Amino acid sequence: MSKTEIEKAQKVKHDRIIMVKESVPRLLADHAMSLRDLSPNDSIAVVVHLFEVDTGESKFPGQIIIETRKSDLDEFWDKKISYRELLGKMKVLDL
Repeated sequence: MSKTEIEKAQKVKHDRIIMVKESVPRLLADHAMSLRDLSPNDSIAVVVHLFEVDTGESKFPGQIIIETRKSDLDEFWDKKISYRELLGKMKVLDL
């Protein structure tokens, strides 16, 4: 692969990782009520597996894990906290 192709592949993967980190928390927040069978003490984790694309020397995570507590989602749904506050309570791990 040429240097230009490698840089383009790295940018595409980087942009997709950002999209996952923005869209999964929004998905959890928007659909919190569908998780009504969970107790407030339960935690929810979404694991996103990223297939490795050889993009040169830059190392991207193989997984992104977004975790939150059901009680935090309930507070957001009940308008007790803002979306920004909910994001602050979520854990995002790159593995």
